[in-house]
Amino acid sequence: MKKIVNAFLSVVFGCSALGMTATVHAENINLSTLMEQWAAASNRQLAWVATIDFPVNYEDLQGAAHLSYSTGLDDSFNRIAAQMVRQYPSAPFLFACLYGNGRWEVRSEGQADCDGRSIRKIP
Repeated sequence: MKKIVNAFLSVVFGCSALGMTATVHAENINLSTLMEQWAAASNRQLAWVATIDFPVNYEDLQGAAHLSYSTGLDDSFNRIAAQMVRQYPSAPFLFACLYGNGRWEVRSEGQADCDGRSIRKIP
């Protein structure tokens, strides 16, 4: 079961550099849902296996993480993960394992590291 750190509501969250915008509704205000929507928009699969999830707050992520300067989904995730560390310093940090078939697994500190099948780890 995922822990939700806090609850904020945001209307629209997007990354203009990627041409992706996700409308956020009351029932899907968490980072896991946003990342799943972004992955689907870029023809990737994302499995959120992290033991923690974070609220989506447009002002915090767009402004503090500078997502408008992002160069892609990988860079966006890296910026978001760094922002979550700044915003929630006592929470486990997030990392992603990327696989050659376009599949991602988002994990959190304390979980198993990326296995030998992964081609890259972010961050």
